[in-house]
Amino acid sequence: PSVTEACGTYPATTIIGNDATPSGGSYIWEMETNGLGFVAASGTNNQKDYTTPVLNPGIYRIRRIYNVMANGQDCEYESNIIQIEVHDNPIAGISGDDAVCQGGSVTFTANGGVSYRWNIGNQTTQSITVSVATNAIVTVTDANGCTDTAEKTLTINVNPTAGISGDD
Repeated sequence: PSVTEACGTYPATTIIGNDATPSGGSYIWEMETNGLGFVAASGTNNQKDYTTPVLNPGIYRIRRIYNVMANGQDCEYESNIIQIEVHDNPIAGISGDDAVCQGGSVTFTANGGVSYRWNIGNQTTQSITVSVATNAIVTVTDANGCTDTAEKTLTINVNPTAGISGDD
């Protein structure tokens, strides 16, 4: 496959194999998951091509074995190994107060990534100052380029009107 890294899940993908020679042999596809050793790949794996299942986060190594009888001998040929790495998506979050009195401000701080982009002023800092009623949305990106979003709403409370009653 042309793309060998993904975030969250990797879609079912067909790996195209060549026509092995001499002809008349059999194909077996094998997959190793997270370094636990090669086992027969799931699904139909006795063709020259192989379609992977949807892959969840992990490191997958895939190879094809071709067995054929040639010149009276059993021969086994192993293909090159294709590695597919699926990264977990980060979990974005925003901390900070949900409400502030009119005229005040709060700091919203994002977490879960190594870079940040806010919908407020297109800011790219981890923390922003907010002083108006708004729905703040941040996209966090982790070291693998995977992203997640979080949102937080700031409510502005109206200041009370002070008064004193009684005889002057």
